Amino acid sequence: MPFDTNNTPALDHVGGVLTQHTLCSLQEFFEQHDHRPSPAMWDAMADLAVHLEWMATGEAESKFFLSSLDPGIGKTMTITHFVSGLLNVPALYGHVGVLICVASLDEVEKLIDAICQRRSKKGPAWRRKKGPPCGWGLSP
Repeated sequence: MPFDTNNTPALDHVGGVLTQHTLCSLQEFFEQHDHRPSPAMWDAMADLAVHLEWMATGEAESKFFLSSLDPGIGKTMTITHFVSGLLNVPALYGHVGVLICVASLDEVEKLIDAICQRRSKKGPAWRRKKGPPCGWGLSP
């Protein structure tokens, strides 16, 4: 798949601090992993981040939202970077819950590990809750 070599996220999307944090964090991560999404792909990931922020702040409409990007574009990374942003600011978002559905228990482990890797060194420590019967999760 061809990639644009001069690609940066469009940071002018309508969104707040969480959206901006998510996109900046994604850009840094993608640069480290030599992943260069096209401008259209960045627009789609920015749209996902904006909608996630609207959901977290209660501004989203009561609807289902679908992000049907191709595999490998960055949907899961967008979600993990967004969730880590939420967890890094418990004073503002401690009341927000996140439900992420995946196809296997292995994917749950990978997702939690990816979120934990992005924890801000200045943010709160996270405790990991381990597997059934109590479930998986993160808590401050």
